[in-house]
Amino acid sequence: MSDYPALLKLLFAGEYGVWFLKWWGAIVLLGLIAAPLTRVFMGSLSDHGYPFARVTGWLLPALGVFLASILRVLPFARQTILLSVAALAILSLAAAFATARREGLRSCFPSLSAILTTEYLFLICLAGWAFVRSFRPDIEGLEKFMDFGFVNAALRAEWMPPVDMWLAGEPINYYYFGHYLTAFMIRLTGVPPEVGYNLMIATLFALAFTLAFSLGANLAARFLSDRPRLATIAGLLAGCLLALGGNLHGFIFGDLLPVLKERGYVSLELKPYHYPDATRFIGYYPKETDDRTIHEFPSYSFVVSDLHGHVLDIPVVLTAIACCLAAVLARRRRPGDSSARAPAIEPAEWLLAPLLSVIWMTNSWDFPIVAGVATGSMLLARLAVRPTARSAIDGLAAAMIVVLCSVLLSVPFTLHFVNITQGIHAVMSRSPLWQLAVLWGYQGFFVVSLLIFLAVRSVAILRERDTPGRIPALLTRHEPEDLFILGLAAAGALLVLLPELIYVKDIYGTTYHRSNTMFKLTYHAFMLLAIVSAYTAVRVPAHFHGWKGLAAGLVVACVAILPMTYPWKAMNGFYARPTPANYKRLDGLAFLPADERDAIRRLNDTVRGNPVVLESDGDSYTLFGRISMATGLPTLLGWFAHEWLWRGSPDIPQKRSADVRSVYEATTPDAARRILDAYGVTHIVLGERERSRFPRMKASVVRSLGETIFRSGNTEILRVTSGPAPDPKGAQTQ
Repeated sequence: MSDYPALLKLLFAGEYGVWFLKWWGAIVLLGLIAAPLTRVFMGSLSDHGYPFARVTGWLLPALGVFLASILRVLPFARQTILLSVAALAILSLAAAFATARREGLRSCFPSLSAILTTEYLFLICLAGWAFVRSFRPDIEGLEKFMDFGFVNAALRAEWMPPVDMWLAGEPINYYYFGHYLTAFMIRLTGVPPEVGYNLMIATLFALAFTLAFSLGANLAARFLSDRPRLATIAGLLAGCLLALGGNLHGFIFGDLLPVLKERGYVSLELKPYHYPDATRFIGYYPKETDDRTIHEFPSYSFVVSDLHGHVLDIPVVLTAIACCLAAVLARRRRPGDSSARAPAIEPAEWLLAPLLSVIWMTNSWDFPIVAGVATGSMLLARLAVRPTARSAIDGLAAAMIVVLCSVLLSVPFTLHFVNITQGIHAVMSRSPLWQLAVLWGYQGFFVVSLLIFLAVRSVAILRERDTPGRIPALLTRHEPEDLFILGLAAAGALLVLLPELIYVKDIYGTTYHRSNTMFKLTYHAFMLLAIVSAYTAVRVPAHFHGWKGLAAGLVVACVAILPMTYPWKAMNGFYARPTPANYKRLDGLAFLPADERDAIRRLNDTVRGNPVVLESDGDSYTLFGRISMATGLPTLLGWFAHEWLWRGSPDIPQKRSADVRSVYEATTPDAARRILDAYGVTHIVLGERERSRFPRMKASVVRSLGETIFRSGNTEILRVTSGPAPDPKGAQTQ
């Protein structure tokens, strides 16, 4: 513990400290710029949506730059980014003037306490997770190569879509917008990409915590107006459960069963706890079956730090949920005849259009989920004020308009994308109920508690003498926050249920047939149910007084603490012990050999645009494709299975793989030159990975294809020439 202050000083020392402060400062500045505009959308929230301003201040300019680039209006350049931020500032200034004229100058910004609370929590979370990452910052393992490659491909792109770094000549056929958002921040701040990757992971964690905190606190703010500390507890619990919490697997298999076995109560075979088991449980325990699934959640993602679409989408999804809540509260709290005074579409609902378009381009699985939640909230916003058929029609019409606008905003992306799914089918297997109870037990407890609580309140409402009708009374007399959280609970339960009924077919076989479907649907079920659990954990005990409230509080506290045992196990399992000897800062490429790092630096410093660089291809989840990954320069083929997935067939990667082998194992230069000319290859990498991949390679033949412009250790870079190669003695060395 005594080492921590010294280690934290290292985080902020030197050039790494400058990069951290530039990154943090840019996010804070974007949030401050967008705060008056965000208040227009989310003014009904108690904090006026200030925590979400840093998301709108980032996404709206980024979306504008993206559309300008993909439509060939303006390139993806720092000048364009600054222009888009200036446009946002003008819009926000106009919103501030309009708000000041209508409600007074003090209404343009939230309270000082809301600003300070948000900034304090965000900085603590950002610095804290950056500190965690500094003990294993390597962009290595799982799919980090793919994620970082997409970021670098976007950084090299002047016009969208970026070129696929692992399939030269083709655009990325994947949901890359979140990686583009990372590139947007890297280009805005000037932070090195290998550092920006880790700062983005820390940013996503900080946003997940602070946005969940805001949702939890806003949901509890009104019925706890006389007890603001409890509203803060609701927010903190929401942030902890969503960003840090796990499922009950960690507690049951990491704590409970080992203790019971030690005392002789159970005789199960238990191995030392391994944190990924909480995400690979159904189909893996007690023995492997032909139905292996994935059920990840945010804290696991933050620990392993893959910069995947479902992780990059977390802040956008939470902002969309906040918009839904703001619209419901705005209609319910509007004075006078709300139905007459309310606009056809609330400002917060209009903001859903760009958010949904970003969600579609970042992680398509989230689009129907959030669109469904948005549709439900639009219906609720209108029916909770006037429960009539006309209100239902108005809500559905508003939802259709918003979704249509989001689709139109996404058209430029969709035109360059080929869908790789193969339809929806009935599942071949289902999960054992006891395993579902392990994964969803604590959330189920809170959902059932919420249902019982609302059922009791519903009975009380229906017993009132002046009740006009059952359904209208339940809609208009229940608190809007209760109805909203009930909708989130229903959506979360549905997302858990769907993978037990249907799956979306992809290239994976029977054993993993519903793995991706369960993964993507339950990931967001976990987020929705974390918010539901935090709200219920405070809402139900706060309703009671005296010993009943105390007893209820103790029960929910005991249940809520169970999923919080997971993050410590995961961090201890993935990261080195926090000592000065294990501290590595935030350089994500430091794990590469020095000669390969020198080669990457050389290419990044001297090569502009997207010329094709030939390197060895290889299997997925390996270190092959490292040059294209770290530079964004396209190569003939990177990870074979991933390109198979993205292209929907193994035909293209099989041909590319054969062509790569033909060049490196060529016996004469002529045959190799024909392939190089066909793909427009300008550079060839010759290193240890190429030698291990192609043991029959004749280095002299490969060297005859070009001029050696770089040599360091066992790595060379050749610039392809059209004739005999010049004498390599003049090559630059590092």
